[in-house]
Amino acid sequence: RDSERYRVVLDTAAAGHGEISRVLRGSELQKSFELRGARLRARSGGRAVQLREVVLAVLHDLKRRDPAFGQASLARLRRWLTPAGKELEPRWSFAVEGLSLSFASYANYPSTSWLRHPGVRETRAVMPANYTIQTKGTLAAVYDGAGLAWDTRVLFDLARTVVSLDELPGKAPIVVKNADDLQLSTELRLKLIELALGAAGRVSLVPYANATFDTEFTPTQNQLTGEDYPHQKDLSGSLGLVSYPGRYLTELRLAGVLRADLAASRGKLDGGLLVGAKLELPLWLARLELAGTLRYFFDTAEDTPEKLGLILQSTAKLKVPFTRDLAVFLAADLFLFRPKLLSGTDLATNQLVPRGTSASLILSAGLSFDHLFKL
Repeated sequence: RDSERYRVVLDTAAAGHGEISRVLRGSELQKSFELRGARLRARSGGRAVQLREVVLAVLHDLKRRDPAFGQASLARLRRWLTPAGKELEPRWSFAVEGLSLSFASYANYPSTSWLRHPGVRETRAVMPANYTIQTKGTLAAVYDGAGLAWDTRVLFDLARTVVSLDELPGKAPIVVKNADDLQLSTELRLKLIELALGAAGRVSLVPYANATFDTEFTPTQNQLTGEDYPHQKDLSGSLGLVSYPGRYLTELRLAGVLRADLAASRGKLDGGLLVGAKLELPLWLARLELAGTLRYFFDTAEDTPEKLGLILQSTAKLKVPFTRDLAVFLAADLFLFRPKLLSGTDLATNQLVPRGTSASLILSAGLSFDHLFKL
């Protein structure tokens, strides 16, 4: 996986193999080693070590520990000699992903769309144009085994914002502290019933189930009156298929989704569909990361003006690393939405007005930190 780092020991014959050499092209190769006892360490100023030296050192160490060469030593030798290249050892890993500090510009299209969706419990639907200093990130704990994977995440997003109210005569800019988003999710992927497609089964579909609780640190506010809307408490579950096709198209998913709005007085449940994709493209020293999720919720008789029927959230991030974990980035974050009810009250005029598809766009630049801890 391009998002992880590996340390691999190869002999010259394997490293020179056509397919392996193409994978290793551009990698930093260490050719000097120190062999101390049965331990081999890469070391600048060391020497080239033959494979037979390493094997003999390990066998001598095994004999030193067990001069009689009993059953335990024989069992260890059998494990070493048994081909296990396709076996996946279960492991836990913990990750800090996209921990960033950034400066952002936020705009609405049309510019007055934020006035036409009062009560919608999505900050991106009711926020005026603004300039923001923002910090966000994800903390993840992942168990990855041969039969299943379990992925648990906490995502946070906080911002200090200067809000422009140019659409309203006589209104001066205001400064607000946005506590935008807090998401807790857990996902189970059943790799033991993986479905293989394509030539030689190169594309696989893995069933998955996801549960996500989406809330806010503080309630979304009416930007004109300062009144708090009901605190967002969305609990959603999805069931579907996910695939990890290859090096560039890193993820595809399709699922049915059920959303429960725990803050609503009516129309609490929505059912719909979810489609998601992720791409990673190397661009010389940089990397372009693209991600998008489309959610569509079916109309019901209980729909209210606060309900959104279509939500598309897409991000594009160009990262230029300058250390293993730190990078500078430029990013664009698009939030496009369409309400279920195509008429609503305009906050400025207090009149019923038509409304349709709207969007907000955040452009930002900053620093990001990513690190993976493997156990």
